[in-house]
Amino acid sequence: MRKIKIKKYVPIQFEEGKPQMELYRIKGTGCMSKEFTKDANFLAFGVSYEHINSGNGTSMIAQFTVAIIELPDGTIKEEYIYNIKFINI
Repeated sequence: MRKIKIKKYVPIQFEEGKPQMELYRIKGTGCMSKEFTKDANFLAFGVSYEHINSGNGTSMIAQFTVAIIELPDGTIKEEYIYNIKFINI
């Protein structure tokens, strides 16, 4: 297992007293952090997919590469590869 850092999700927040609309979303929320802050262990690369509906009754399958990681609490999860960074020890 190799040590990695992963980006943390920043929950979406809106300006206080304003409606919950994209116009009033606080910049930098509702997305991944810019910094790699959380520790994890890299286990392997894998392939994941999503079904995409085109709206006219047809659908496609989009495949993409993911990293299979283990968090410090023992949880195993998939993470997009652009959200991980290998650490040299």
